[in-house]
Amino acid sequence: MDNTIIIVVVVLTLTTLACPSTGADTWMTDYDQHFTFQCDENQHLKSIDSAHDNAKEDRVFNFTCEDAPAWTLLGGCEWSGFANDYDGFLEYQCPKESVITGIESIHSNPKEDRIFKFKCCEPFGGPPGMFTHGCLYTDFVNDYDETFSFAVPDGMVLRGVSSIHDNSKE
Repeated sequence: MDNTIIIVVVVLTLTTLACPSTGADTWMTDYDQHFTFQCDENQHLKSIDSAHDNAKEDRVFNFTCEDAPAWTLLGGCEWSGFANDYDGFLEYQCPKESVITGIESIHSNPKEDRIFKFKCCEPFGGPPGMFTHGCLYTDFVNDYDETFSFAVPDGMVLRGVSSIHDNSKE
């Protein structure tokens, strides 16, 4: 299996990472609310979906996870501090060879923006010298106020995210 990583570049309206699934009727998170999402043990984040609401100036999210390869255990997990400030640029990459296994976010109504933390876990038990390689950034996967759905390609893992906030788009 190719142990490649991918860093998603996400343009958000007033928030940080964005990814929605078109036509989703239910969402794991609520508008204007704090949320914490974590994959089950030995799983990593596989997809992020998000939809924006202009009246609420916020996003809702869905996440899916995927099992780590059979020969790998994910451990040594740690939460980052907040990776961005309100109204600021978000660029985060898990340290070492770790992958994203959780996301926490707090929304501010006065700022109409979100701040994010990420849970990163390191792979253990793979072949000697196992490491991620061939890392790449995606192009922007959405535009301001757009819904989107992003799934990490097979054989790759999500190690980071990037997002641009623009107050004039609120």
